[in-house]
Parts: sequence; C-alpha cells; structure tokens
Amino acid sequence: MVRILYISEYFVDMTEQETIELHKANLLFRGKLLESEQLSFDTISNCLPGWLHLNRLTDFGLVYISSSMENSLQKTSEEVKKEGPAFLDTITHTETKLRAVPLLTKLLVYDDESEVISFPQMIRTTIDQNYMPYYTAARISKKFSCTICQTIPFTALEINNNDLAHEYRPHLNKFRQFQSLTKREKEILKLIYLGETSKSMSEILNISYHTIRTHRKNIHKKLDAKRLNDLMRVAGIFYPF
Repeated sequence: MVRILYISEYFVDMTEQETIELHKANLLFRGKLLESEQLSFDTISNCLPGWLHLNRLTDFGLVYISSSMENSLQKTSEEVKKEGPAFLDTITHTETKLRAVPLLTKLLVYDDESEVISFPQMIRTTIDQNYMPYYTAARISKKFSCTICQTIPFTALEINNNDLAHEYRPHLNKFRQFQSLTKREKEILKLIYLGETSKSMSEILNISYHTIRTHRKNIHKKLDAKRLNDLMRVAGIFYPF
C-alpha cells in the first residue's frame, strides 16, 4: 500500500511502513532535543503533527498534553493529570488497553531510552463520540520519569508536513539500523560519541576489553560504518547534546 505525502509543492511516495517509521524516528530525534533542553515542550508540540503527551511510568496516567490535545479533549494538562489513569479509561477502547499496556510494560522492562515502539489505538475525544483509529509512537524518558508519546490520527499518517519529510526521511535507513542495535551496543555507541576509548569503556561498563572490541565490530557492521567518523556521524543524529 502506497501513501502519498504532500511535501511543499510536490509529492513524495512513501510506503505505510516508511511513514510509521518516519514518525518513530521523529519522536526519537525530537525527544532527545527535548531532554537536552535544546527545545521546549511547547516548541516540540507545535512542530509535531497530532498530539504530544507524557505518561507516567508507574501507571501510564497522563502528566502533560500538548495544546492540540487539550483542544481535542477539551481538558487541560492539569485536569488530566489530576484524573490520572481513570481518565484514559474514558477515552481509550478496552481492546486498546489490552494491546498497549503489555507493549509499554515490555518497553519499561527492556529499559532502553533509544527504543521506540508504535501501536494502533482506538480513541474518542469525548465520551459521547465514536472511537476513531490513531497511531501512537512511544519511548522512555528517564529524565522526565515518563514515556514520551506522539499520537496521530490514522488519516494524518497520509499527510506529512514539510519539515518532517525533508529533515528525517534521509535518516530512515540509519534509524532502522540504529534500532537493530542491542541495548549494550547503543550504550557503547553513545560512549564512543562522548570520546571514550575501548579501555575506558571497559572500566565504565565493567566488562572486558575483548567484549568491548566485539561489540564495536558488531556496531560497525550493523550501521554499515567503515570508519570511526562514520560512527560519529550516526551517533550525532541520535545523541544530540
């Protein structure tokens, strides 16, 4: 199935999977900028399609919702935060909860801030409306003790804004490769980006120098990086400091 995305004054063909991956990549990139305080919540909310929201790690209750989500739900961030997980019960379909909670729980157990998951949801903005299909991308943020989530109506997946496609489509292949790294490999890639040597990484992670070297070889292979500079360029995409 091919989706047509409107980009400026011309069209770009993208598959449905590419579109979903684009939004997952966007959430990861924007979230890193948010955590490094290079962008504010309001700025990110304004440049993301759909809704941006933060959910508690303990019970997944909402603690922050973007202005676009406030308008759709006709509630403020403070109101939904006060209502806690009970509010989610009023807007999400039972089948959605059965699907989403195990996925989010698995994400917490895996405990990798660079891992992004996505799943469909059936949501209604008010209790007197019908449920409509949405798609949510989510990742952990230890800095905020929340999951950072972006929820988009299925219909909006067909139309993408200029900045998203221009900025992130070239990185889709690297995003796929990055997501194939194990949690440990991502830790090592980040340390490489911070200038640590294999010897210092061995001490930091309390694993042998030989194991570090093996991980580095696997990282090079998975990211199709032949030189250290290639690794640094990829790491710079995913670890903006």
